[in-house]
Amino acid sequence: MGRKRIGLLFQFNKNWTGGHYYLLNIIRALGRLPMESKPHIVLFSQKGKRPDLEDVTYDFISDRRIKKPFNLLERVLRKVGVLSKAYVPYYSKNTVSYIYPYNGDYNFPSLRKIKPVYWLPDFQHKYLTQFFSSEEIQGRDVQFKAISEKRSKLVLSSNSAKQDFIKFYPENKNQTFTIPFATILPDFSTVHIDELRIKYNLEGPYFISPNQFWAHKNHLIILESLVLLKAKGVKFMVVFTGNENDYRNPGYLQSLKDFVKNNSLEKSVKFLGFIDRVDQLQLMNNAIGIIQPSFFEGWSTVVEDGKSMNQFIIASSIEVHKEQLTDYPNAVLFASDKSNDLAMQLEKFGTNPPVRLRYRYEVKILDFAKSFMAVMN
Repeated sequence: MGRKRIGLLFQFNKNWTGGHYYLLNIIRALGRLPMESKPHIVLFSQKGKRPDLEDVTYDFISDRRIKKPFNLLERVLRKVGVLSKAYVPYYSKNTVSYIYPYNGDYNFPSLRKIKPVYWLPDFQHKYLTQFFSSEEIQGRDVQFKAISEKRSKLVLSSNSAKQDFIKFYPENKNQTFTIPFATILPDFSTVHIDELRIKYNLEGPYFISPNQFWAHKNHLIILESLVLLKAKGVKFMVVFTGNENDYRNPGYLQSLKDFVKNNSLEKSVKFLGFIDRVDQLQLMNNAIGIIQPSFFEGWSTVVEDGKSMNQFIIASSIEVHKEQLTDYPNAVLFASDKSNDLAMQLEKFGTNPPVRLRYRYEVKILDFAKSFMAVMN
């Protein structure tokens, strides 16, 4: 038999770096499989050229171009023969066994003969309605409902998400799979922490929160905890990195900066924005610990990044974080709505930095790769 061929769909919005990293981690994880078990990966994108894969290398990989449905003008031009039908390639079911990750937003004529495997990262819009417009909530509801009615494979990244799916769509027709992803980080040893301290003007020990600036990431609780610590005469530096654009709430970042100014926290907070990935990872690795205060996650990339580098993690006590950190020895949880709880943890570990115990993360990577391939059979 020939090598199995699977398709990966690179269509994530540039504002969601987590989606991009998710696909990179799939490729990296599959690269850890024995040579005979590695599939041939076909990358589908609208450009038809290799997306940015950072330092990813893979033995069997190729690219294919796709196009979204034709607009009215294109349909007219095709009908009268001005626009060639060869304008867009159509792929047969023999191109790949499955294409992943698919969802209701994708409707590509090029791929209509290929079996999709769907992926729903989380059901945040069902719980945190204040962070979504009514149009976006309605759109997601329609999209998710349509997926639940398909007799297709569906991947969820956590048991928590799977329980939500069953709760909201009890009559679903899908064959569901839970596949917690693992992260395989690029080599960040090429940059030295002393150089980064100079580059980003960092002095002394610090905590880091490497999250996109979306409101549900709950950055404010970190700032509130710093106010409490300041009142006690205790000062810690917290570094924030991540994409600063929240399309749902454009004023979110400015509200955080205003809070910093109004509470005179300028010496305790650094907003670095979206920085080079290697720089970010080295800063994470040399921090006292990583703070992940999110109100909601499907399966946190930040938490997995921290686990993969054996770093200490201070995470909000939401169900998915409990699930992710069940067997991880270098973590504590705090109530996501109690700044005094987080302040206590920052003071405790800022004063006495935690010892990072060894954790065999390589096992998680292989489990991820094997589970992924099992779905694609």
